[in-house]
Amino acid sequence: MEVYRNNKWINATPTHNERVREQESSGAIVEYTFIDRGNSSELIIKLSNTIVTSPNAKKIGAIWWLPKDEPFTITANAEGLPDSELMVMVERVINATQPIDDIRFVANIQNGQITMQGKFEQSGNYIITAERLNAGLERIGAPFRLAFEKLEFDAYVDPANNAV
Repeated sequence: MEVYRNNKWINATPTHNERVREQESSGAIVEYTFIDRGNSSELIIKLSNTIVTSPNAKKIGAIWWLPKDEPFTITANAEGLPDSELMVMVERVINATQPIDDIRFVANIQNGQITMQGKFEQSGNYIITAERLNAGLERIGAPFRLAFEKLEFDAYVDPANNAV
């Protein structure tokens, strides 16, 4: 196993969040970010300072209101996550809890910050929960789980644009 340190590959024991590469039995060279699980079976990453930006988004109570079809960006601190991408499942719900559908967005993780861009093409109530994302992370064998408060959105028909 080689570790990328000081702009070169060296034979060494990796530490948490270092780039490593190793040769598979097939001969293929595989590069990845090493996650040190320590004594725990999984690493819990707490997302913090979550911000939703969109031209007309407003937070009413705990729910973000925004017009359907309006682009939005969600950012949050994700200290401890390596630079990568993450599939985010956003569930369309009824009664704020019962999923009836979902949408997939790809979030980018760079320098300890996660960023997701998207838009809701249908009016309705949408949620992003750690429980749903962690179920997906478990399914793919990811070495970490996420902790964050539920994000809830109401995508509405904007009467100014007569959008239906």
